[in-house]
Amino acid sequence: MKKKNIKPLLVILLITIVVMHYSCEKTTASSNITPCPATKPNTIEGLWEGTYAVNGLSSTQSMIFSIQSNGKLIYNTKGGSDDFIGRGTWAKIGNNFTANITSVWSTSTTIGINQTLTATYDSLTGKLNNGLWQNNNTGGNGTFLVSEIN
Repeated sequence: MKKKNIKPLLVILLITIVVMHYSCEKTTASSNITPCPATKPNTIEGLWEGTYAVNGLSSTQSMIFSIQSNGKLIYNTKGGSDDFIGRGTWAKIGNNFTANITSVWSTSTTIGINQTLTATYDSLTGKLNNGLWQNNNTGGNGTFLVSEIN
């Protein structure tokens, strides 16, 4: 019976242990170790998907945002059988998100509607919570909830 050489396996195991030990950044106190992130951290920039509701109505409709790092925002919503596309700007101060958008394409006559959106950004869950929207030139308003999908 031929004896197996386990030295290469031990070397690989030792290298793996050393790499894992030094791969996570340590803080100045030796007992506090910063854990390695399991996934990429959530950022406000990206693609968001969820729903919105019109105050006074019980149904919800789909809503998609593309929040861009240059301060621009593009959104697509569906209201009944109508589709809407809008664009505008966004800002985040602390966890407070705001956006000002204008409808630029629609299957109905709602082109040019200006909206203000506000929400609370939760970087841990990747959600915009407590979302409120307001049509500035028609008076319509409601709520929304979206989650980051990328």
